[in-house]
This record gives sequence, C-alpha cells and structure tokens, in this order.
Amino acid sequence: MIPLPLPGALFGTLLAWGLVRLPPGEALTLWAGLSVLLYVGASRGPEPLWRGVLIGLNAGLNAAALLSWVGPLGLCAAALNLLAASDLTCRPRFRHLLGWSGWLLPLGWPATVLGLGAFGLNALAWPSVRRVWMDRATGTVVLVGGWLWWPGFRGGYSLGQFAFVTPDALGLVAHETGHTLNNAAFGSLFHFIGAADELLLPLLNPSRRWADAYAERLAGGHDPRTRQAQVVGLWANRSSVEA
Repeated sequence: MIPLPLPGALFGTLLAWGLVRLPPGEALTLWAGLSVLLYVGASRGPEPLWRGVLIGLNAGLNAAALLSWVGPLGLCAAALNLLAASDLTCRPRFRHLLGWSGWLLPLGWPATVLGLGAFGLNALAWPSVRRVWMDRATGTVVLVGGWLWWPGFRGGYSLGQFAFVTPDALGLVAHETGHTLNNAAFGSLFHFIGAADELLLPLLNPSRRWADAYAERLAGGHDPRTRQAQVVGLWANRSSVEA
C-alpha cells in the first residue's frame, strides 16, 4: 500500500504548478488560503495525506522559483524538499541534508531573514549571549542567551535556520531544530501559521495548550526525550517511530 503522504505530495506539486500560472495577486491569495486549510486538515486528520499535500505544495513552489532563477540545478534542493513526504525522514542522514538545504529553499527564506534579524539584535548586546554554535545535524545557528525575551521567560523559539534558547532551557534545542526541518519541508508560511496556532488560539480557547499546535507536535517528534504528548513522528528515528 502506498503511504498517504506520497500521493498527497504529488497532488500538492500539481497545485503549486497551477498557482504559478495565475496572476501574482490571485496566486498569493489562493496559496495563503490553501495553506491555512491544509494546515487545519493536517492537524485534525487524515494527517499523513494533508501533510503530504503541504510538502508537495511547498516543494513545487520552491522548484518553480529555483528553476526560473538558477535553472535545472536548483531542482536538486526542491527534490530534497519533496522527499520529505517519504519514509526517508526517519533517517538522520536525510534530515541532515534537508536541514542544510533550508538555506537554499526560497520559501524558507522569510523566516530565516527574520531569524537573521533577531540574531543581529541579540548581537548588539553581545555580553548577554552565552554561546553560539552551528547545529551540524540540521544546519541551524543556535544562540543561547541574548535579550529578546519576555521578562522571566524560560524556553526557546525558532526562525528559519536560526534557533534561540534561554540558558536554562538547553534541552529544547532538539525541539527548536525540529522547527528548522519544518521550515525546510513546509516553508515559512507554514511556520507563521504554526506560530498563530501556538500563540493566538490558546487566547481564544483557554483549554488549548501551545503544545497542541500542529507545528509544535511535528517539532516535538524531533526530540527523542520529549515529554510532549501526541507528537507526530515525522522527524523521529525509525526505531522511535516503531516503538
């Protein structure tokens, strides 16, 4: 039996190639509306199918952009994006390639640009920065400390290829780099929809927690030590998924 994400990804790719043939304003409106509907569909089920459509839509748009800018060579990065709909995501080597490819995928750039800006602002108060390193497994620049936090906040956040954690929350690095993989596979629009799901919906529904957001459940699956309930094992090792 063919796994549901694969036909979903092929359908999403066809949607992308249809969108690029529309006038820009109409295409952007439809893309945003489709992305929200697909995000809601994936969060409520059948998750694998709608997840595949989201990945295919992002990969198709990345392919269209890269093809017009750098020619067929750019399709290699878009192909990695599309393969995020396959079982290869259970393999660390594939996640390594996908994470680093996020630097090359245009639809992931908006979040990465914001991350670069946040990094620069934190650098203005460099004594408050405890540590900076490159997470080689995902191509993420990780900054510990800094000053862009709510008073008393303990935790982290991710913006494209940049992740930020407070000094007392180093255990969240694996979760935040899971968001890096999300950004590569699904794009920045997905990242922003996920942020709204995490931060705004609990204000409207007090019984809803930040960890219930679909994007958070995906990122949580990248942390083998997570205590987060109902994670999606897209970025987990095969042994963890089978367990």
